Amino acid sequence: MKKLITILFYLSLFSFAHAENKIAYLDMALIMNKSDAGTSINKQIKKLEKKLSDEINKKEDAFKKEKQSLLAQKNVLEKTQFEKKILEFNAKLNDHQKKKNKEINDLGKKRLEASQKFLNEVTKILAEYSAKNSLSMIIQKKNIVIGKKEFEITEDILKAVNQKVKKIKIN
Repeated sequence: MKKLITILFYLSLFSFAHAENKIAYLDMALIMNKSDAGTSINKQIKKLEKKLSDEINKKEDAFKKEKQSLLAQKNVLEKTQFEKKILEFNAKLNDHQKKKNKEINDLGKKRLEASQKFLNEVTKILAEYSAKNSLSMIIQKKNIVIGKKEFEITEDILKAVNQKVKKIKIN
């Protein structure tokens, strides 16, 4: 009987401890897309993408013209001379492709670094908010099937992020 009472006592303590846990959830995608710093990151990335795209298109147009010029000279030049020019053209084209891929990868790295900086700032704000409001856990909204609206803290965190993080500069 004494063991049964002890077990019930521990079970009630366990239930009571879990009842005190507070859980909240937030929409990180909304914070990234709607916050001042998040929209700043997106605008900077789009600007860099447009600039890179324009440069690439300009270079590729020049390569198309050069290729047409070479093909027009096919019957005029000697076979060995023409083949030499084609090899030089292909080498330049391959070099361009390598540079293009490197620039695209660099842009992806910049996006990732800026997102990581932003996420670090948001994490600090979440830790502060969690301590202030005695939250045991904060979960991303995308991982929740059903949740009460009263546990969503997205708007509170969005306001805090806009107050504390104005802009993340992309290098």
